[in-house]
Amino acid sequence: MSIFSKIGKAVGDAREELEGVRQKITDRKTERATISKTPMDKAATIGQIGELVAASAAAFDRDIAIGYLARPCHDLSIAFELAVRNSPLGYDAWLKPDDLRERITQKMHQFWEQNPPGLSSSERRQRIAALDAEILELEIKEEQIITAAAEHGIDLERRGDADPRAVIGTPE
Repeated sequence: MSIFSKIGKAVGDAREELEGVRQKITDRKTERATISKTPMDKAATIGQIGELVAASAAAFDRDIAIGYLARPCHDLSIAFELAVRNSPLGYDAWLKPDDLRERITQKMHQFWEQNPPGLSSSERRQRIAALDAEILELEIKEEQIITAAAEHGIDLERRGDADPRAVIGTPE
C-alpha cells in the first residue's frame, strides 16, 4: 500500500467516523424536537385550559368600553362591541368561566379517548435534559475527532451550529 493510499484511507476513516457522530447528533436533536412537541399530560393540559380561559376573560374585560356607559346612551351592547369583536370566546370566559372550562375539559376527555395524553412536565424536562447532555457529549467527541485529524494534517470542517462549549472545551 502506497503512502498516498494510506493517507487517503486515513482521511476517509476520519470523515466516516465524523459523519457517524454527526448522524447521532442529528438523531438526538430530532428526538429532542419531537419530545418538545409531544402533548402534555392530563393535569398540565387541564391547568393550561384554566390559564387560557382566565387570560381570555381578562383580555375581554380590558376591551370593554365601560366609560361609554357613564354617558347618556341607548344601547348597552356598544360598550361590549370591541371586546366581542376582538375575542368572541372571551365573552364566554368573562361571563361563565367555569362553564367554558368544563365544556373544553369534556372535549379534551373525548379527544383523549382516541389520543392518549403525553408527558408530564417533569418527565419532559428530564428527557430533554438527558438528550441535551448526550448531544453535548457527542459534540465534544466530534470536536476531538476534528482536533485529532488536524494534528495529523487532515482538515475537517466544523459545523457552524456546534455547541461553543464543545468547540472551546468548556463543558459548563
